[in-house]
Amino acid sequence: MRLLKWSMDFDIHAESPICLVWLSLPNLRIHFFDIKILQAIGSLFGRPLQVDQATTNKTRPSVARILVEIDITKEYPKEIWLGSDSCGYSQKVEFDKFPIFCSDCKLHGHDINSCFVLNPELKGNSKNYSPKSNPINSYYTWSNNRLWQRLDRILFNQFWIDKWPLTSVEHLSRSLSYHCPLLISIKKEIRINSIPTFRFQNMWILHNNFSNIVEANWNACLAPDNSVRGMVRLWMKLKRLKHYLNWWNKNHFKNIFANIKEMEKEVCRLEILTVSDSSFLNDLNIDKDNLVKFQDMEETYWKQKSASKHISEGDRNTKYFHALVNKKKSINFIDKIRDENGNWISDTLLHESVIDYFSNIFCNEVHVKQLDYSFLI
Repeated sequence: MRLLKWSMDFDIHAESPICLVWLSLPNLRIHFFDIKILQAIGSLFGRPLQVDQATTNKTRPSVARILVEIDITKEYPKEIWLGSDSCGYSQKVEFDKFPIFCSDCKLHGHDINSCFVLNPELKGNSKNYSPKSNPINSYYTWSNNRLWQRLDRILFNQFWIDKWPLTSVEHLSRSLSYHCPLLISIKKEIRINSIPTFRFQNMWILHNNFSNIVEANWNACLAPDNSVRGMVRLWMKLKRLKHYLNWWNKNHFKNIFANIKEMEKEVCRLEILTVSDSSFLNDLNIDKDNLVKFQDMEETYWKQKSASKHISEGDRNTKYFHALVNKKKSINFIDKIRDENGNWISDTLLHESVIDYFSNIFCNEVHVKQLDYSFLI
């Protein structure tokens, strides 16, 4: 028995195209994570029913999800404009897979391409038929050779993501059961020993002596020839400044997290001394100001690492930015690749395959056509 939504034009022989679908708003700005605002966004597409728990608690800042009752036979925009005309932005909208629905016979479970009414020649091959656009082993987890649905899912919380950010789920092939097995793979973060590259840290700007250090290094004479001009001079100055900032970061600025722990211990020590001797009050206030500066640097570090373009109102957002970093890490992680023969490669063979691929490219002879530069001045 199935329950169908009643309407004025209800037909007992036709199934309703009104379905519940999860609407996702990837990279939604954090100040839009409000129930009323999310319901207003959902009402643009249908009737909003609820938002998921992660969106309500703001524990998954990478995406907001709304359960909406919509008509799956209609077309919906892929982007919407949020905010005012001058300060708004274009927000991407994604829907979960719509249930398969035939607009001709008004039934769920197949589309017009697999409809026996429109395509009677498929009726004899129904046991072996599976729609090309909806392969069972990729997206759907359940099938009785007539209906294809995604019924089985893996659920985990934010603590799991923080502990194992490189978790992946794979749908295996079905055998005796209508359900396909779900394989959970927990990957360890692979650290490759490579030459460290220079990256400017925005938190350096918050240091009191940073401007003076950069100015002194930039105005110093170039060795061994200070007479160079133009782009060569600019390149030499940038190269020298890069090496100096790397040295300064390692020997003077040091590790920001270790600085915070050391300063917190010092503040606690001075608070104990101030109780019995008020002469330590001035030193305590100075260290508290320094602790606040270090915390500002830490927040700036995580904001830059997460590549976030917005910031939440309220207290410090290091936990929020750390969650974005873990999400970004899991998205950028390459679990497996397909070789030239169409075979999937993973684990240790993946690295060897990448090395072989680029070695073949750079080892091949490249014929460069000689260009005529006579027309250049």
